[in-house]
Amino acid sequence: MITSRKSTHTAKNRLKMGRLPQGTLRTDTNPEAPSPKKTAINPLFADKFGPATALPPEQFTAASFLVNRYLMDHMRRLVRELDADFDQMYLWGLVSHLQLLKAQFQQPDQNNPAQGAKLSELTQISGLPRETVRRKLKQLASNGRIQQTDDGRWVLDTRCLDDKLIRFTLDTIHRLRETAAALENVLVGTQRHASE
Repeated sequence: MITSRKSTHTAKNRLKMGRLPQGTLRTDTNPEAPSPKKTAINPLFADKFGPATALPPEQFTAASFLVNRYLMDHMRRLVRELDADFDQMYLWGLVSHLQLLKAQFQQPDQNNPAQGAKLSELTQISGLPRETVRRKLKQLASNGRIQQTDDGRWVLDTRCLDDKLIRFTLDTIHRLRETAAALENVLVGTQRHASE
C-alpha cells in the first residue's frame, strides 16, 4: 500500500518536534515500518547485549536520562565552578589533549618541546570560526589557563593546576563512576530481560 505524502510529512514533523522517539517513524498506511515499541541498538554494542536487536522503551528512557543528566550537570559545573563559557572550556580541553597526544606519539621538537596546538588545528577540530577561536584562546591566556609559545602555538599553563581544579576533577570522576554504575545496572537488566 502506498503511503500518502501528507501522512509521512506529518509523522516527520512530529519526529522533529519530539513527539515520536527516533527510529519509530510509522503511519497506519505503512505496516512494514519499525514498531514504535522498540528502539534499535547501535550495532557497535551488539556484542555487549548478545543477540538482542532492540532496547525496551523503559530501559532506553532510563539509560538516556542517566547519560544526559550527567552531561548537562557536567556542562553546568564547567561554566559555574571554573568561571568560563562553554567554548573556552572546550578549547582548553583541546589544547590540553593535543599537547598530551603529541607528547606521547610524536618525535620531540627541540625548538618546541611542549608540542603545543596550532590555531589552525584548534579551528579545524572545534569547528568554531577562526576569529572566535583566537578570541577565546586569548581569554584563556589572560585567565592563566594556557600560554602561547614563541612560535605561536598554545600549551597548557601548568600554574592553573591548582587545588580547585584538582577537586573539580576528582568530583567529576566520582560523578562519572556513579553514572556508569547506574547505567550498567540498567543495561545489565536489559540484557537479562532479553535472554529470558
